[in-house]
Amino acid sequence: DEDQREEGFLHAGDAILHAYACCLCENSTCSCHIRQACRYIDSHLEEEITLDMVASKIFISKAYLSQIFKENIGQNFSDYLNRKRMTRARHLLLTTDLKIDQIAMKCGFLSSTYFSTVFKKNTHMTPRAFRQRFSGTASKNISMDSRTKNLHLSCT
Repeated sequence: DEDQREEGFLHAGDAILHAYACCLCENSTCSCHIRQACRYIDSHLEEEITLDMVASKIFISKAYLSQIFKENIGQNFSDYLNRKRMTRARHLLLTTDLKIDQIAMKCGFLSSTYFSTVFKKNTHMTPRAFRQRFSGTASKNISMDSRTKNLHLSCT
């Protein structure tokens, strides 16, 4: 029961952050650039993504993208990117039987060792321990939009 609540809080926090970021994007003078950047990140999460790359795709400087990201999202670019990757990783760990190295690749990590390090830093447990602890408990309360790859939390 406590495990379900803890995982529910993790997913609720991600959902709140995403909703807040979307709200800020819609009401910002830089909303077009932020929306484009977020869309690019969401649709290329399993690939290598850098600030330079995203800035060039949306035709602005990396310094400007970095500035508006921090001002409008409240996080720097790399923290936002890692949060999105961790959200996807948690979803895949809970809803698939993919191996850890496969999940790492699907979340944009070239090394499963580095993926595990980042995952543990964010969740305070290894991907394997996370899967063992929460698999089957929280997966029925979350779903993922396959088009946008965003998590949706069911409040049941």
